[in-house]
Amino acid sequence: MKKTLLIIIAIGFLITNKHYALTSLNMPFFNAPKGYVRIDFINKSDKKVSKIKFNDRDITINNIAINQRKTILLKPKSEGSYAYTIYYANGDKINSNGAYIEAGYFIKEYILNHTTRIDQTYL
Repeated sequence: MKKTLLIIIAIGFLITNKHYALTSLNMPFFNAPKGYVRIDFINKSDKKVSKIKFNDRDITINNIAINQRKTILLKPKSEGSYAYTIYYANGDKINSNGAYIEAGYFIKEYILNHTTRIDQTYL
């Protein structure tokens, strides 16, 4: 009986957290330390990304292969925003539109061939 109850609780936990990228085990209780913003950059383009340079912060992410994910944590002072430029290995580059952030946000930035797409969740 205890084993059955434990299985039901585990399945319920997984179902209620499915919208937090459960397929890669990014469950909300384990995303980022309190007071931080987690940003996952996922390269869905058909080009290798050589670097991502943040415009207003001293942050650079290097070498994201096709279908690869890289994660960073930002500690905003309060609410704010960020923007960045993506540099592809072939010399192309695109600028992001930027995004609003505050502590507790979990953001997925999908890198596409000519633009980016954001999925944003407040945890």
